[in-house]
Amino acid sequence: MSSQNKDEILSNFIAITQCSGHEAREYLEAAKWDEQLAMDFFFDSSASPARDPIPPINTRSSPANTHKNIPGSY
Repeated sequence: MSSQNKDEILSNFIAITQCSGHEAREYLEAAKWDEQLAMDFFFDSSASPARDPIPPINTRSSPANTHKNIPGSY
C-alpha cells in the first residue's frame, strides 16, 4: 500500500472518529490498514486494541415496566 493511500485512509479515519493521529495509526495498523475494520475496533470498545475492554454486563431480559407488572397496580 502506498504511503499516499495510507495518508488518505488516516485522514479519513481521523475525520470520522475525531481521535488523535497517533491513536488512529494504532487502530489502522492493528487492522492492517483496513479502514472499516479499524473503525469497527474504534467504535466497539470490547474489540478495541488501544483501550481496555469494557467487561460484559450480565443482564436478564425482563418484561417492560408497565403498570401491569407492578404488584397492586390495576
